[in-house]
Amino acid sequence: MREADWTSLVHAVERGNCTLMLGPSAVTGEIEGERLPVNEALAAFVRLKLGPAFAHLDPKRPATVAQAAVAAEDPFTLQGWVEEFYDEFDGDFEVLRILAALPFALVVNSSPGLSAHRIFSEIKPGTKSDFYDRTAPVRPMLPDATADEPVVYHLFGSLEQPSSMVLSESDRLDFLVSVVSDEPPLPPKLKSALRDPDRSMLFVGFELWHWQFRVLLHVLSRDEPRRYKSFAFETDDQAPDDDTREFYRSGHKIHFVGGDLLTFAEELRDRVDVRPVEPAAGQLDVRTTVPPDAPTVFLCHASEDKLFAKRVSEGLEANGIGTWLDRDQLRGGDQWDSRIRQTIGESVDYVVVLQSASLRAKDVGYVNREINLALDRQLEYRPPRRFLIPAVIDDAANCLDELRHLQTTDLATEHGMDELVRVIKRDLDLQVRQSA
Repeated sequence: MREADWTSLVHAVERGNCTLMLGPSAVTGEIEGERLPVNEALAAFVRLKLGPAFAHLDPKRPATVAQAAVAAEDPFTLQGWVEEFYDEFDGDFEVLRILAALPFALVVNSSPGLSAHRIFSEIKPGTKSDFYDRTAPVRPMLPDATADEPVVYHLFGSLEQPSSMVLSESDRLDFLVSVVSDEPPLPPKLKSALRDPDRSMLFVGFELWHWQFRVLLHVLSRDEPRRYKSFAFETDDQAPDDDTREFYRSGHKIHFVGGDLLTFAEELRDRVDVRPVEPAAGQLDVRTTVPPDAPTVFLCHASEDKLFAKRVSEGLEANGIGTWLDRDQLRGGDQWDSRIRQTIGESVDYVVVLQSASLRAKDVGYVNREINLALDRQLEYRPPRRFLIPAVIDDAANCLDELRHLQTTDLATEHGMDELVRVIKRDLDLQVRQSA
């Protein structure tokens, strides 16, 4: 993306003026040894259920596979297979976890299943959920949405009501007829947000190249020109043709982005300034004031462990130890790579690495650079002085091989935080004695 595009997107997200449009390509999973977007993985699963006679069906056309299943069996059978698929599906939800930590109040999900709501609820427990059901009367009003209690709206139905799901080609046609005719109508709050010319949208793996989305956006826009840019990330193998790009760019001010989705999500996370929530009226801000001369700890963690890192930060600060969380300390305009290098290399007293299954699974990621920077600085210290302190937050089996030569603190135990504080204070005492 151009720097000007990053500026537009980041400002929209930080100001709460961006609706996140999640599609099936935002989540991938493995089936028959191949990693596929969730809707294609579901299609491959249904094809297996149908048997060898249907081996010619292409999972890259999920609606066609679903249509064949309905014709060969019936809608109830297909719905049962969908439920069975999600009971077994082990997807890669890292992109969702990164996006869930950002200040999106409204999330429109076009992917089947409840993965989006589950992941957002893990990051923000106040997350609410609703869905469109073309087969039923008007549903209750859409809940109010905030950045801390977002609403995930399942546009193509939900497993909560299997008959509402848009799976087959016939379902897609019925869905469009229902939306265009307002029978039943989409929630007024949703239509208002999608039609608002002063809001932006971020489409992630939404598969805008499908013709039905042209119809849907045309109906929702009502020819209201947009003032701000929106962005659509589509995987390289699903990039739309030039005519489709021009349709969305000229008609809806949507600019397409390519590349690696995880890299894009991580950079967006690193650029967005997630401001702390102000206490509500009548509530006290009980954060402990850390003395200005207190030691500072850099908390190195996987993005999926953000909430745990926040709890560790609060525990250390309650014990008079300052913390540096890159998502809190980085601000808009910071050169985040050079800032983190300087912080680990010069500015903090300790680096605590929060080891977990999520961190161990990151063969590629900026967090590995943070660990290596900390390992390099540890070489400047003569034992028993410490700079890098490994901590495990789930299972000891997830300790990183490159840190096994260092003593690890177990934060998964009841007294783990007390032990971490003791480790830091013992090292500080040693530092004082050595300098005396």
